[in-house]
Amino acid sequence: MTDNDQQAGSHNLNTHFLRFATASQMYNHIREITAPGGDFTVHNFVGVIEDISLDASLCETELFSCDALEYYTKKNMGWEYTQTEAEAYQTEERGGEQRKGSVQRKGSVLTAEGVSSHIATFLR
Repeated sequence: MTDNDQQAGSHNLNTHFLRFATASQMYNHIREITAPGGDFTVHNFVGVIEDISLDASLCETELFSCDALEYYTKKNMGWEYTQTEAEAYQTEERGGEQRKGSVQRKGSVLTAEGVSSHIATFLR
């Protein structure tokens, strides 16, 4: 066997990440490890979501319902949305004016609350 026939060995660093069946399970885990009583700090969290199908990717929270996630997907992707949607979902509790103009380049930014909605949209 020549040097060209040999392949360099590899070390897969991804095997030790926490694994979650769905996006909601990952979200619940992060909420648990940042619950009151701890230091609320998580740096560079990485986990593997096993099922990224449309149904498993939607991660509704107390603050972001399915409808709110759909609105922010449209807004962040530069897609058309109605003024009624903006008034209903772009509230101070969700960032209000801070979110205005957060994305002007189509398809370039995924916000934390919209990641599962973006994934779900792309899988449709």
